[in-house]
Amino acid sequence: MRRRAAPAEQYPRLLTADPPICSVGPPLATLRRCDRLRRGDRCYCRFAAADIAEDLVAADRLDLAQFLEASLEVEDVEELADEVATIDVESMGDEGLAERLTILRGDLQRLVDAGSGLIDRYSDDLD
Repeated sequence: MRRRAAPAEQYPRLLTADPPICSVGPPLATLRRCDRLRRGDRCYCRFAAADIAEDLVAADRLDLAQFLEASLEVEDVEELADEVATIDVESMGDEGLAERLTILRGDLQRLVDAGSGLIDRYSDDLD
């Protein structure tokens, strides 16, 4: 069965935690000075929406990819996290996809635990 594609242009380039969970302070400054990024690690506050949507479509969950078309309130992040947790990554034939979805599940749960939403407000201001 052919999967329906999720055109990248319908998603913001970058969604960021609102409020950021990496540190305290003004959101844009906090996002710009992320210690994790400076160490070469993945920032817990940045989400590449089109890439995530592509993974969700590959997992036959276009319905979840549509969450990423706009900013998400805290409740929306919680619903998305709950739904991503239902994806059976163990049965996937693609280990890379399974790993990315497992990481996404953890990252979304981290946002839920911190009470953060996701916004595209700083997308153009960050590298």
